[in-house]
Order: sequence, then structure tokens, then C-alpha cells
Amino acid sequence: VRQLAECGDEQVRTPMLVDLNTAIRDLEPVMKRVAGGDVDVQLRDTSSPLMVDVATERVERLLVNLASYGRQCMPTGGHLTIELRTVVVDRHFVAKHPNVRMGLHALITVTETKRAGAPRREGRSQGRPAQRPGVDFTTLHGLVNECGGHLWMKVQPQGGMEAKIRLPIVSTHDQ
Repeated sequence: VRQLAECGDEQVRTPMLVDLNTAIRDLEPVMKRVAGGDVDVQLRDTSSPLMVDVATERVERLLVNLASYGRQCMPTGGHLTIELRTVVVDRHFVAKHPNVRMGLHALITVTETKRAGAPRREGRSQGRPAQRPGVDFTTLHGLVNECGGHLWMKVQPQGGMEAKIRLPIVSTHDQ
């Protein structure tokens, strides 16, 4: 994972028109290996193309980082679900997040859920929540911003995480 992350830093790629369904489907075997054998990885993609103007390596790096995070936070197993769909970003969303443009976006929802009854990996120390291992939220946020998108994450203290990544869809008529 570290080598893949460093490779993304060393090589600056030019964004290009990419179908997220295809890119994520192609990455599914890698995410399964990174997540580990005890973590069930499920992909729920759309039937229609979700064309975005991104450097494919950025999306790959983002998802591999999230899969790695899932593995560290679910050592006894669990589920990692990646769901794709389209959403409309309206003026109300843009008012709260001015770096995002209005219009049709691909929404990638990544959810990690610990297996029921799995013991907690993290404890508390001196009344403060334990640090979550393995993911640099600043880097993830930067990767999404570079793609012209928006990242929202919710991490549960007892384990589990949900990330929503919005990336603007490019109409093939715009090309």
C-alpha cells in the first residue's frame, strides 16, 4: 500500500475522462487483497457509465487507502462496501461547500462495518479517544479536492466508518 501511495506522489498524472464503474471494478481485486481475507469487500456499481475527469491513480489511491484503513480497524473481520450512484449537488450544498460545483456528481460511498461481536481493537487512554490507525485524513481530503470533488467522513469511536466522495460527472456532450 505504501508503495502505491508513494508512486502517486512521484508521478503527476493528467486528468482524463474515466468511467468510475470500470475503474473501481478493475481495482476490486486489489482492494480485496489489501482489506485482507477476513474482510468481505462488496462493490455495488451502476449500470450506466459515470464519466469523471480525474487522474485514475488518484481514485485508486483514495480507495486503496480506505481499504487499508478498514483492514487495520477490523482485525477480526467485517464488511467493506463500495457503492456508486449519481447525485445532484444543488445550491444549498454549494453554499456550505463553495469549492464544489453544482450539477450531477458521482457519489462513491465507502462503508466499513466490523463483524458483529468483534472485540474492540482500540482502547481509551487517560480519558481521550484512541487514535485511529492507518489513514491520513488530510491526504484523503487533498486527493478528493484535486479531483474537483468533496469528501465527507464519519468515524465511529467503537469501530466502523463511512466516507462519501462526490466527483463531478462530465457529460460526453461536453467533450
